[in-house]
Amino acid sequence: MGFAQRGVMFFMVMAAVLQISIAATHNVEWGIMENRDYKSWAANKTFHVGDTIVFVYNPKYHNLLEVSHEDYRSCNLSSPCAVYTSGKTSITIKRRGHHFFICGFPAHCAAGMKVDINIPHRPLIIASPTPAPSPSHSDSVALLSKGLLAKVGGLVMVIGGLAL
Repeated sequence: MGFAQRGVMFFMVMAAVLQISIAATHNVEWGIMENRDYKSWAANKTFHVGDTIVFVYNPKYHNLLEVSHEDYRSCNLSSPCAVYTSGKTSITIKRRGHHFFICGFPAHCAAGMKVDINIPHRPLIIASPTPAPSPSHSDSVALLSKGLLAKVGGLVMVIGGLAL
């Protein structure tokens, strides 16, 4: 196994370990009477794959629907991806991107009971305090041709979750 392959393997393992260790739980008091601003709440948080979002609500007056972007925007209750009614719903985020939730009780979504949980798709950038040994020219050319490595100054940009 060459230098580049060992480096990729090491950082893939490290990324997996870090992903597990940074998982957090975010509690949402899901209700309309409290006049919560769920958009601001979500904007002030950094969400990661593996995080758990716990919605706590009174099931007599609220529920939780996971919906598409269009249904989120229009507060359409007719075709949810998932419906939750327990009063305490834990959802573990398993993928990057937007996750849209609304209350399915009439007029609640329009009154602001909706939240967009977003885990951005962005490349991982690793800054090295000391210059790391560069892969050979042929290794670099091979990685660049596969779209896996972009080197800018002292930074190595990793594309697709791989790192060197």
